[in-house]
Amino acid sequence: MQENHMHRVTLEDIARRTGYTINTVSRALRDKEDISLKTRIFIQATADQMGYVRNVMASSLRSGRTRTLGLILGGLENPWYALLANELNISAARNGYTIMLLCARDDPEMELRMAKIAIGYQMDGILLVPSRGSRMTLERMREGKIPFLVLAREMEGEAVPQLTWDDRLGGYMAAEHLIRKGRRHLGYYSMNEMPRSTRLREEGFHQACDEAGIPMADRRVSVASPLPMAQVLTSWVSEGLDGLCAFCDSEAWQAISVLYSQGVIVPEELGVVGFDNLQAGFPYPWPLCSVGFDMPAFAEKAIEMIRDRIHHPDGPAAREVCQLSLHCRGSCAPAR
Repeated sequence: MQENHMHRVTLEDIARRTGYTINTVSRALRDKEDISLKTRIFIQATADQMGYVRNVMASSLRSGRTRTLGLILGGLENPWYALLANELNISAARNGYTIMLLCARDDPEMELRMAKIAIGYQMDGILLVPSRGSRMTLERMREGKIPFLVLAREMEGEAVPQLTWDDRLGGYMAAEHLIRKGRRHLGYYSMNEMPRSTRLREEGFHQACDEAGIPMADRRVSVASPLPMAQVLTSWVSEGLDGLCAFCDSEAWQAISVLYSQGVIVPEELGVVGFDNLQAGFPYPWPLCSVGFDMPAFAEKAIEMIRDRIHHPDGPAAREVCQLSLHCRGSCAPAR
C-alpha cells in the first residue's frame, strides 16, 4: 500500500519504516551483497509498498552518470525506426542503460533541438540517425562534449563514430537477386531523396545490371519524382518492366499495392525486392524479398560502441559496417 502523503518517498522515510540506517537502506536498494539477502528483500519490498522511486538525478550527481542514452531519429510512422528503437531499448537495458526517444522527423532544426535536450538532461550519450542536414547537430554535440554515435546513414566526409552498412552492396544484391530469377527489364524506384543512401543503392543496381549485360535501354530509374508512383510504374510496365528494386520495404509494399490496382500481378508478372527486412520484426501479410541485416546484433553493436565512446571519449572515431543478407520470400518470381 502506497503512502498517502504527497511528498516523494525518500531513503529516510524507508529507514524510519524499517528501522535500518539510511546507508543500509541505500545499499539494500542497490542490491549490494554485503547486506544479507533477507534484509535486502525486506527493505526492497517495503520500499515498493511505499511507492519509492529512485532519484536518478541525485544519483547522477554523485556518480557523474545518468545511465540514459538519447536516441534521435525520424518519425515513428516509419516502421523501421520502431524496430530499431525497440532493439536498442532491449540492448541498452541489458547493459544498464535507459533509452530516451527523441523524434526529429528528418528535420535538421528539430534534430538540433533534440540534441540540445539530450545535452541539457546530461545524458551519457546520443545515438543519432542523421537527417539530411546534420552538420549543426554534430557541431553542437562536439561543443557539448557528449559522446555520440551515428547510425544507419553514413556521414560522408565526417570523421565521426558510425555504425552503418554498405548501401551500394545492398542495391547490388537486390538487383542481382531479380536477375538470377530471370528478370531482364529492371527498375530502381525511390521516393526518398536521402542523397547518399539513394545514390549508392542506385549505383549498386547499375553495377549488377552491367555485370549481367542488361543494356541501359532496359533499365528504369526514378528518384524523388514529382509524378505519382502509379503513373511512373504504369509507364514502366507498359515498356516491359519485369523486375523492381524499391529503396525500402515500405515503398516496395506501396508499389505492390499500386501494381495490383493496375492489374499487374506480383510476382507472376513483375518481381519486387525491397530493403530493410521489416518482415523479420513485423508480420506483414504480403511476403517480400528484402535486403537487410540482423537488427538485434546491430543494436547490440551500437550499445557496445556508444559505451566505448562514453568510457573513452578521446579514442579514435571508429566506423563499423554491418553485414547485409538477402531474404527471399518469393516476391521475386513465380513459385516453381
